[in-house]
Amino acid sequence: AESNPGPTTETVAVSGVDPNDKIGPAGYGSTVGFNGFVQAGMMPYEIDFENDPDLGATAPAQEVFITDELDTDLDLATLEFTGFGFNNLDFAVPPGLRAYETTLDLRPKGIDLWVHVILDVNTETRLLSASFRSLDPMTGLLTPDPDAGFLPVNDKARHNGEGSIAYRVHCTGATSTQVDNQANIVFDTNPPILTPVTRHAIDSEPPSSALTTARKTGDGADIILALSADDGTGSGVVSYDIQVATGAGSARAFWGAVPGPETVYDDGDFGTTYSFHVRAVDGVGLASAYPPTASATVRIPEWAFPFAVENAAVSELFVGLDSEASSGWDAGLDEDVPASVTRAPGAVYLDAEIAGHATLAYDVRPVADLVRWLLRADPVGAPTRVSWDSTR
Repeated sequence: AESNPGPTTETVAVSGVDPNDKIGPAGYGSTVGFNGFVQAGMMPYEIDFENDPDLGATAPAQEVFITDELDTDLDLATLEFTGFGFNNLDFAVPPGLRAYETTLDLRPKGIDLWVHVILDVNTETRLLSASFRSLDPMTGLLTPDPDAGFLPVNDKARHNGEGSIAYRVHCTGATSTQVDNQANIVFDTNPPILTPVTRHAIDSEPPSSALTTARKTGDGADIILALSADDGTGSGVVSYDIQVATGAGSARAFWGAVPGPETVYDDGDFGTTYSFHVRAVDGVGLASAYPPTASATVRIPEWAFPFAVENAAVSELFVGLDSEASSGWDAGLDEDVPASVTRAPGAVYLDAEIAGHATLAYDVRPVADLVRWLLRADPVGAPTRVSWDSTR
């Protein structure tokens, strides 16, 4: 005789699935695998979890367990939980707590569950933990209904299947200290999944004082500032703050923040002395102190001596003091002289690209009064010279 085993049944497992993430403070200079430089101080962290249908979630999550082993450069005495949330519900944690426990009644939200939440950190093992458990309000025990859970399968448009916890903790590391952090999240009875690692480098010291050289440009009252500073193993110098004092004993005024390594101060005037006080700022916002004495001082001469060459096609133009003058001239005029140019003694080369101009005009600014200035223009293709001079 044949036996009849009766109707067969097929059991299908249902569970939540988690594609977790961990977010640390925004840092400067971040790259793949490196979250950037941050200042030493309070560092905010957030651990995110999602009951993701794209990864196989078929039912609401009943339990979520989070653990996070904290870096040794984090001061656990300063750690405090700041909040948590799930299913578009956000909850704040009272300030200053590194241990928090509560039971939330979701029935006013139309969900027949309690959610028991525990947030804690063990200062001996340095293990931070969080747990969310879906309880039956009638028994206070884990709900036996596999289709009941505090975190539904995520609707990507509504984000109702997402949750998080947040905390902050003070970092005590010195400059270049690396702080790594990674959390472990378990949904129901699924295997644990690790979050990505957050990796930051600490910058706790400002750059060295900015070193500045300054020189007047050759044809006006502008001043070129060359800027440099050192940030050691920190985040690197990104800008310079410039204060300017006009004349002896005048108060300093903020002029601007510039990226460097060179900038032009274009607010100058003839007959004026300018003192520049410069500080450097690094990538995390730490700034050196302004130096008490000027980083650089430049004086723009008091008067201009104009001259012109008219109706002459010249290939080279020189200006300089005659041989009897003992004073030098404004060095700014002599900065762009090509090394290949042969100059007469005491001549300052002005321009090699002037052929074909009908009129050439320059303002020559002597460094001393009562000096004789000589202009010499060399006509193109002619051995003769056109000379002109005058004394103030």
